[in-house]
Amino acid sequence: MKSVVWLFLIATVASAHDVTTQITWSREVSRLVMRHCYSCHPEFKNYQQAQAKAKAIGKSVLEHTMPPSEAVKGFGDIRNDGALTQEQIEIVTRWVQAGAPEGDAAVAPKDWKPSAFTTQKPEKEWTGTTLDSPMTVTAIRAKSVPAESVKVLAQKPDGSLVPLIWFYRYNPKFERTYYLRKPVALPAGTKIVTSAPQTVVALLH
Repeated sequence: MKSVVWLFLIATVASAHDVTTQITWSREVSRLVMRHCYSCHPEFKNYQQAQAKAKAIGKSVLEHTMPPSEAVKGFGDIRNDGALTQEQIEIVTRWVQAGAPEGDAAVAPKDWKPSAFTTQKPEKEWTGTTLDSPMTVTAIRAKSVPAESVKVLAQKPDGSLVPLIWFYRYNPKFERTYYLRKPVALPAGTKIVTSAPQTVVALLH
């Protein structure tokens, strides 16, 4: 009899803590979409359109093809790489698995706008292989990425290397500027080296 009671209690607790049904478009998912997807997919501001594409959204998120971050985390310090964290991926997939519920529309974002990073414009752009004067780099923009995986580093005159960015599955369709979390000061004579020939990047300062 005791075992039956315990099973009943366990089932009740598990049901009470089933977070899948608690995740909704209005409260969690819409805010992720606004921050990571809205600049390229303004149609997802509308819940009905997002719901219609829910399975495709979930598939893209699980395959890490959307959002197209294209910058490997941990190599350099990019503040707007766009990639979702594992927790955010779980939020989206659980929402899809639960049937993409809308939730309370009253708590959904009212003022939809792209991430501030996407509209920021650095003052100057430099493209080359060796710095002829000191530069404080604030952002990086791809000009030509000929391989699936390309690392970009700065080699200082003393031989030390500073990782800047690692492009992975770069798609020129989603041209973007990658902002550094902290500006990087590079002395004159610094060389920009890449792991693939014919790679061209612009340093913004």
